[in-house]
Amino acid sequence: MYVLIEAWVPLALLSASVDRAARAINALADVAARAGLNVAQACARAFSEYLHSFDDTDTERLHAYRAALNDLESLGFEAPRAMLVARYACSLGRAGRRDDALAEAERALDRCAATGDRWFESELVRIRGELLSDTQADEAQACFAMALDIASKQGCRSLQLRAATSLARSWHRQGRYADAVSVLSTVCESIHEGRDWSDYRAAQTLLSRSAEEEPAACD
Repeated sequence: MYVLIEAWVPLALLSASVDRAARAINALADVAARAGLNVAQACARAFSEYLHSFDDTDTERLHAYRAALNDLESLGFEAPRAMLVARYACSLGRAGRRDDALAEAERALDRCAATGDRWFESELVRIRGELLSDTQADEAQACFAMALDIASKQGCRSLQLRAATSLARSWHRQGRYADAVSVLSTVCESIHEGRDWSDYRAAQTLLSRSAEEEPAACD
């Protein structure tokens, strides 16, 4: 049960392996229902809403996601909370509710600080940066750099890659191609597992584009 909640399902969701995540969530829901485990059933519902958020961020879906988070929080189970709230904030942002998304991310960061549960802190900081990127580029870049530093200190390669990609993308928009290449190449070279993940493929695509633009910028 704990392997499903704390490893199998989160890894499948973070790697955007939709079919694998769906199978894992269904397995969790089935076992939890048969055993009458309220916390595990609440986790399955929240993970299911995370999965739905890949394709659907309409109002009804967002209400369902919020309800699933509320159910889990009412049971006092914290383990997957930061990851689930981070994705909920992303969904709000994609739905055009930027202020609500920022509020969710900032509350989650405050909770990380209060509880000492910082395993997903770098991703929450990165998401805050993404939500600010259209209006406050300097603040957004500061968030990306902070997220990269946190993930590096924690030794979390997958979250390092996400932070580096966000920072490089921001620099690429400003024509800072050499800086984008430098940060991405350093992190990509350190990745030895998960090269089939969509995050790694996106980073490689951005790295290639930045490398192509770099000579032209120096002409």
